[in-house]
Amino acid sequence: MVLTPYPFGQDQYENPSLFASHDGFTWVVPRTISNPLVTASGGWEAGFLNDPDMIYNPDTDQLWIYYRFANLDILKMHLKRINPDLTVTKPVTIMEQSPWSQKDNRTRSFCIWWESSNRWHMWGVEVK
Repeated sequence: MVLTPYPFGQDQYENPSLFASHDGFTWVVPRTISNPLVTASGGWEAGFLNDPDMIYNPDTDQLWIYYRFANLDILKMHLKRINPDLTVTKPVTIMEQSPWSQKDNRTRSFCIWWESSNRWHMWGVEVK
């Protein structure tokens, strides 16, 4: 499971974190993983991270974790990959929108679906 904690609405702590479970009730941080996977300063000026999604890519045998970075000027979607040995790759920007404002929020709470090696789907929610 990937999530971005948001304690008491403090976005500096809303950073992607990875957990694993064998029974769906007990969740642990996988060995060699350090949470959060990546951090941002928080706030609209410095930017914050949110809205993660995770898929398993059978072609690469990796977990792919997507998340957003947003500040007053730019919106980015990043990708981090978790390798089979649980090493974590550096983030890659896969989408960027600038200029951007909170009013233009069409790629929120997105969902990624891997259908096949050459067919991917992404859905987002527009918040008005």
